[in-house]
Amino acid sequence: MAMSLPRRLAWLAWAQRHDSWIIEDDYDSEFHYDDRPPPAMQGLDRHGRVITLGTFSKSLFPSLRLAWMVVPPALVEPLGQARSVMDGHSALQQQGHFASHLRLMRQLYRSRPRSAAGAAATYLALADAGGHARRPAADGAAESG
Repeated sequence: MAMSLPRRLAWLAWAQRHDSWIIEDDYDSEFHYDDRPPPAMQGLDRHGRVITLGTFSKSLFPSLRLAWMVVPPALVEPLGQARSVMDGHSALQQQGHFASHLRLMRQLYRSRPRSAAGAAATYLALADAGGHARRPAADGAAESG
């Protein structure tokens, strides 16, 4: 059962008074069948006291294991730094290294089909219309096969 709107507002007021955070786990808000879902606490929050967590494992694919977090602006930097210390991923993205990595990977993946086509033309060229192929022998000389 979802928390009532008055109860949600009371918790938000409490968090503001006590300079505290509320962690809202929004793992299944997409699945309300009989009525409208209650508003998320993060949407009602006017003082930046709610951290909302969610996942796509129920709505897309259970094996995807993709989650998300919405944090107040004041927590973006400290949580990004904490994540960088734990796994390094955020630092790559925040410092522009991820974009650089993507450019490098695009170049690499773009070159692979060309390299494969070149290798195929060199080592698997058809000797005649009959479909005989030639491949390099261990000593580098062409060997019929």
